[in-house]
Amino acid sequence: MYYANIIKGVWLNVFKIRKVINITLLVVFFSAVIVSVDNTESYKLDAKEEIVSVFKIVKPKKNLFALEDKNKKESIKVYPGGNAVALKMNTDGVLVLNIGHIQNINGDIVQPSKEKLKVGDIIYKVNDKTIQNKEQLRQIVKETKEKEEVIITINRTGEIKDVSIIPIKVYGTEEKKIGVWVRDSTQGIGTITYVSEDMKTYGALGHGILDIDTKQLMKVKDGEVSFTNIVSINKGRKGSPGELIGEIKGYEKLGTIEKNTRLGVLGYIDEDTVNREQLNKNLMEIGYKEEVKVGKATILSNINNEEIKEYEIFIDKVDIKSKDGKGITLTIIGDELIEKTGGIVHGMSGSPILQNGKIIGAVTHVFVQNPEKGYGIFIEDMLRESEMKK
Repeated sequence: MYYANIIKGVWLNVFKIRKVINITLLVVFFSAVIVSVDNTESYKLDAKEEIVSVFKIVKPKKNLFALEDKNKKESIKVYPGGNAVALKMNTDGVLVLNIGHIQNINGDIVQPSKEKLKVGDIIYKVNDKTIQNKEQLRQIVKETKEKEEVIITINRTGEIKDVSIIPIKVYGTEEKKIGVWVRDSTQGIGTITYVSEDMKTYGALGHGILDIDTKQLMKVKDGEVSFTNIVSINKGRKGSPGELIGEIKGYEKLGTIEKNTRLGVLGYIDEDTVNREQLNKNLMEIGYKEEVKVGKATILSNINNEEIKEYEIFIDKVDIKSKDGKGITLTIIGDELIEKTGGIVHGMSGSPILQNGKIIGAVTHVFVQNPEKGYGIFIEDMLRESEMKK
């Protein structure tokens, strides 16, 4: 389950993510409101293992995120992260979550969008007007005349097509609906992995943000990342990974969200608003995957609003051929972190992994049946994924 609450001006997210298989993503995502065009709102209380989103990618004038040459092992330095952050994103278009039922003026139950729209469709235009949020969609449907069609332009797995739907007047009201559930934004808690040497860009999470219903990598129009305070921790235990519970007080923006890739979220640092005192000032060289060894290492985290601290882990296995962000298998061995969290918890996704004086990767997944164990991604793969998705 997850909830989003507004408490005296403080934005607060509380999340619980149910297991599906033996691993689960570690970003505490997302308290997105699911809204039907009938103006009904609810919170999804049954989050799945994987959560995605699809972002409109803004191309920088030069590649500020990635390695310059994927065949050359040049020396790259970054500032390791470890900061817990809140990510807030708006989708590029309106995502269809489900096809619903409507009771028409005759009392019949109908589905005007059945066989027209599908779960996962992204609505970009209605009657040739660009749709940026669910309220615009609702308003256009509401203003249609009796038995008038609306022409909806959608992106269905990369194919752009138009579908026509006749809105239905709802029994006992004058309101018209097309009977779909949609989402236009999402938010959650994760961890910054690194900030670039020039302090212009950052990388976070180590995996993409998937929509909890459609399992698609979410396309996002825009978004921002802000520092967050962790107000409490639900410890993990066998069969139930723990979670970080956070809040944002005031406006402590770190930067924008520009890319949502399968191996991480990337964006620009906002030089005008960022509080640099909260960023790690220890520049560190990245370690390529061939340098990662079985043995002791550490992760960085500020799990309960203390300074960013190192916690001991043991790297059990290294798979340099991994393409899914699970090239590092690790175990938490430090008593302090186990005592505080029970191991790896939701919200730690993106926590930097350090070994032999280099940043080598980021924590991404936890084993549901053993929260002291999890997976990590190579920092090299995070950087190169951003290059491929530019």
